[in-house]
Amino acid sequence: MIDRESIEGTIRLGSVSAERSGEWGSLEKEIHSLVPLFFSEVSYLVVPPESPADYVAEIYLREREYHSGWRTQRSLSAEVRIWADQGEPMELLPLATGRALTEGRQSLASARTLSTMLRKAVYNAIRALPPKPLPEELP
Repeated sequence: MIDRESIEGTIRLGSVSAERSGEWGSLEKEIHSLVPLFFSEVSYLVVPPESPADYVAEIYLREREYHSGWRTQRSLSAEVRIWADQGEPMELLPLATGRALTEGRQSLASARTLSTMLRKAVYNAIRALPPKPLPEELP
């Protein structure tokens, strides 16, 4: 459980996209259940889609296959983009972006690989957010 006094902000999840041939419906559901945990690790609370929030996050996962000699290799990327939640439409450029990349024989279908990459992408995006302005003091 996240301590309410340590919450630095709230985030609403926008879209979640997983690109790869094959069925990804269950993977997108798994991402929706994992991401709130990773945001809570960095003191951000994920709120329901209809609730107002400080930020909106969109998540993109991509798995590409390529051949290196006689072996099939994979290029994996997890990306988290964060915008200020100001209603629609969102600004052209996000406030922060976090990415995690790897190449090799791993697949996003592996729970360990998926969790590691999502956690790194969330952490990198939160770390890239601009500092919040200090509240104005009363005269």
